[in-house]
Formats: sequence, structure tokens, C-alpha cells
Amino acid sequence: MKITEDRMNRLDKANELLSFIVKTDGDSSQPFFGIKEGEGQLVSGFFLINYKNQLRYIDPYTKESLSLHPLSKDLRRKCNEGGTGQAVIQQLGRFIMFGEQGHLNDYKEVWRMEYESTMKIRKKAKEIGFIDSIDYPHKRWGD
Repeated sequence: MKITEDRMNRLDKANELLSFIVKTDGDSSQPFFGIKEGEGQLVSGFFLINYKNQLRYIDPYTKESLSLHPLSKDLRRKCNEGGTGQAVIQQLGRFIMFGEQGHLNDYKEVWRMEYESTMKIRKKAKEIGFIDSIDYPHKRWGD
């Protein structure tokens, strides 16, 4: 698949969003889509296009290059993120390659972030064109 300027722009925006999530969640011992190294330096996972024009996700913990191909088992077997994080990675991959908007339905306080941090991330996702609305039904476990 040909790598266009639009795809490269979306790749940059997706990496910007991942970095923003890591910085927003930086106070936790293991931020989503990132890790703390050495003196607490935050390192974010990121997307790249390899020499075969394939979209890959670099896991920050394992440093492995993971395939986003629908038939690949890389994300399930090798990704440091859980199922919800893997779903966001897959959605961002589709955003990069095809311009499809994603959704952050599960990206709420259930990920241990407070409402304000969640909304910052949702605003950033809307800003880059990944989602079309920052709104979602606000509900906490047990409500």
C-alpha cells in the first residue's frame, strides 16, 4: 500500500496522541502506552512505517515491532497493553492507514484516570481528527 502524505500526517498525529496520553498519565507507575525509564523519563509507544511500507507499533516495554495486520497475533501475544489498549492501537492503525475515525468508548475513568485527565485526552483525540466528539456518558463503576 502506498504511503501518502496524508497517511504520514495521520501517523504523526497518532504518535502525538500516544505521547500526550503517556504525559497525562505520567504520575502512575506504568502509564498507558508508555513506560518510565531510568530517572523517571517517560517513553511512549509509537507507530512507524517500515521499509516494506507496513504499519508497525513499537511497544515501549518490549521494544518489539508489532504487526497491525488483522490476521497477525502480535498485539495479543506480545503487546504490553491489555485488551482495551490493544483496541485503541488497532483503531489508531486504521486511522493512520485509511483515515477512519476511532472511538474512545472505553477510555474513561475505568482506566484509573480522573475525569479531567480523561477529557484532556479526548479533546486531544478530537483535535487530531481521531474522534468527532469528546462527549460520552459519564459513569463510574458502581453508579
